[in-house]
Amino acid sequence: MHQSTNFKKADYRDALLNDWDIHHFHLGENARADGWIERTDLLLLARVTASDAYFIDVRPHGGWSQQSLLVTLHGNWPTSLEHARIKGASGLSSNVSDNDIDVLRKKNINAMIEMTDGTIYAQPGGGSASDGTSTYAVLESNRLSRTCRELEKITIEQLRNELGATIRAARGGQAFTDADIEFKLQIDAQDTLRAVEQTTGVAALFGTYPLPPIM
Repeated sequence: MHQSTNFKKADYRDALLNDWDIHHFHLGENARADGWIERTDLLLLARVTASDAYFIDVRPHGGWSQQSLLVTLHGNWPTSLEHARIKGASGLSSNVSDNDIDVLRKKNINAMIEMTDGTIYAQPGGGSASDGTSTYAVLESNRLSRTCRELEKITIEQLRNELGATIRAARGGQAFTDADIEFKLQIDAQDTLRAVEQTTGVAALFGTYPLPPIM
């Protein structure tokens, strides 16, 4: 792994990644015993999507708030930032400096950036929530929470119908109460999402993960 070892921490908050969707990669050639590449002073700054990698620059460690990183992305691959462009904006009343961005990020405040041609960008990486967590992570967590609640409702409804009959048959025809059964969510090798009853192995099938949005 060429990325920061902090990525091992579930609560790690990368302000550069959250704000501008830019990763930093160490350029060592030797792997450590734990599988991470040896640390280097020089880093590759890059934006990485599911289909493309945009190599921005090689710079010393630090300088995470340098707007020149975003300027390079805008100058070379503006379409890659289209999702963050503020359409119809005519200009900011004042521009923030690199130091301003650094200070604002430490306070978990998101700032818009204006390019020299007047293009204005919000946060290509989605920005940070007020506690410093990635906004995208918060939205995804909320979506998964809603999905789990809906799947629970579906499972309960199925228990009243064919699923309940199948569980009774698997229990030798014995009746059961809520206290007698326990479901756990599982994703199999084909990415099929199911809730499996732990005693009988009977499953409620929901489809292929990720599921379409559940409202």
